[in-house]
Amino acid sequence: MLRLIGLSVSPATERARWALDHAALTYHFEEYLPQITTPWVRLRTRRLFGPISVPILLGPGVNLPDSWDIAQYAMREQPAARLIPREQHNTVEKMNQLSEQIFYAGRILTVKRTLANDAALQEAIPDLFPAALHPRLVPLARNAYRVLRKKYADPRRSDADQLPWLRELLQQVRQQLNGKPFLLDSGFSYADITIIAALQVIRPVQSRHIPLGPASQSCWTCPELAQEFADLLAWRDSAYGEHRYRTFSGQAVLY
Repeated sequence: MLRLIGLSVSPATERARWALDHAALTYHFEEYLPQITTPWVRLRTRRLFGPISVPILLGPGVNLPDSWDIAQYAMREQPAARLIPREQHNTVEKMNQLSEQIFYAGRILTVKRTLANDAALQEAIPDLFPAALHPRLVPLARNAYRVLRKKYADPRRSDADQLPWLRELLQQVRQQLNGKPFLLDSGFSYADITIIAALQVIRPVQSRHIPLGPASQSCWTCPELAQEFADLLAWRDSAYGEHRYRTFSGQAVLY
């Protein structure tokens, strides 16, 4: 069976899960615990050096370390899902690149807010640690987020520059959507999935979809843009209701 290693709260993992679900591919999801399960993941993926990032899809002859690669795999395995229509491959790839830019810029701001919020740092501590220990582990969580901040720093832009950059990127999404139900005229596709997942850094989707505590939800929210792009967020929420837990053939996805 396929095994997807990822972070439940990560937009990158969410778009990989959604692609596999939409294509009706069966897989087992495994939560990645940074620093804790990293050595084991390195061994299984044969990536003994360099940074480890998720999602990673593993299976017989399958070792894919990126959600775009995973989406292309799902398309090859189930062409009828129309995740990446051949005639519109370039447009879907462009939307995926736009999604990456939104996610990267928003993640910088999310990490910054989290570092300043002890309650959010406490919510980020894995459940495998007893709840009574969580307050004492906040310094460890803060150190982990400092590592993330360094890992994903943008040398081209300051933190203050990320907000106008995000606004420009979201305007591109709005222009592509242009009041339509989907980003592609042909219907629902991975273009929608990847952009929808990235909008998590503007305002989180309901926690029943992606589990976040109240403090973390605040840190993932970009108040300066959430109201301005309320139309995109409403489109995102509608798509979750109609497509998130249905395969391409309309069957319910069961977890």
